[in-house]
Amino acid sequence: MEDKLNIEEKKTQTSQALDEIEEINEALAGNLKLDSIIDSIIEKLFSILKVSSSSIWIWNESDKTLELNRVNVYSHVIIYLKKILGKDLSVVKLYTGKQNGGENFMWKSLQRNKPIFTKNLYDISIPMLSKRQAELVQKLAKIKLAVSVPLIIKDTELGCLALSWNEDKISNEDYSLIRIFSNQISFAMYNSRLYEKKKTKSVKLDVKNIEEEIFKVLKNYNNPIKLAKSNLLELEVVKERARKNATTEVIAFREILDELIEYLKPRKDEGQRTTQRLRYEIVKMIAYKESTESQIMWDLGFDVFTRSAREKLTEDFKPRFPYTKLSEYSATSDRSFKRLKKEAIDILCWKLKEICEENR
Repeated sequence: MEDKLNIEEKKTQTSQALDEIEEINEALAGNLKLDSIIDSIIEKLFSILKVSSSSIWIWNESDKTLELNRVNVYSHVIIYLKKILGKDLSVVKLYTGKQNGGENFMWKSLQRNKPIFTKNLYDISIPMLSKRQAELVQKLAKIKLAVSVPLIIKDTELGCLALSWNEDKISNEDYSLIRIFSNQISFAMYNSRLYEKKKTKSVKLDVKNIEEEIFKVLKNYNNPIKLAKSNLLELEVVKERARKNATTEVIAFREILDELIEYLKPRKDEGQRTTQRLRYEIVKMIAYKESTESQIMWDLGFDVFTRSAREKLTEDFKPRFPYTKLSEYSATSDRSFKRLKKEAIDILCWKLKEICEENR
């Protein structure tokens, strides 16, 4: 009687697992975002396979690292890990070519393209944790079995899925489900990469729209919410810098903007009214001071006919760059100002294109 009940229970579990797999397949065929799909798969791993912890590591080909993307484990374990690592888990990396990183089972499973099981947490945490630290984490999380599963599709290495249990063994059925769920994660990640590449390529650096876009981001330099809406944040050079520096795309793009502005800075005409100095000052005042056009024109010695009373009160009485010497740039008309502003934007566009080309 007991055997029959076990058989029926297994049939029910199998049927439930098949339903869950089909649900995720439908999500993969739809328009759900990568994070939503992976969260759904992780939820199934906990409910069906009874895993006690999970983590996903993304392979970074450029610097040969596995970067921790997400981790699901007891909160007290996360607190302890943050304490011993001395940093947030979102910036944890496994450097495969340094400090015994090549001995890590996650790296080995990725190389061999097959899951590797272990009852020793140190095998998948070397060299990030010492042997003693790994033993303490294993005790805190009550881990008796762990596995590293490679995430590979079409010969493209995407990362690793690390799972652990409070039991010291799993069934053959569970092993098959691990492979199915890991393949679904790989498929979702691969499709997401293709979409991001396509999206990045669609942001064309053509003269027609980039000049206007550059001017917008300069005006919104101090407004991260508006800056985040710029199409230029979709450029691969921005995303790559954000990944490399473990920061947001807005901060990464600001750093690039700073470099572009600094490129305009003259080297030998400090304090003189030259075209190079004026182009640099125009861009700086737009980005850093959020100055109006009339404020910039006044400060740089151009003729201004429409200045508000408030601007007159808040500005210095004398412009910083009035025309005083024959050797200096003599033009002070509105047309000359607009021409210099356009030249400055054009130079920034050209420099950004150069940076994008170097990043390929």
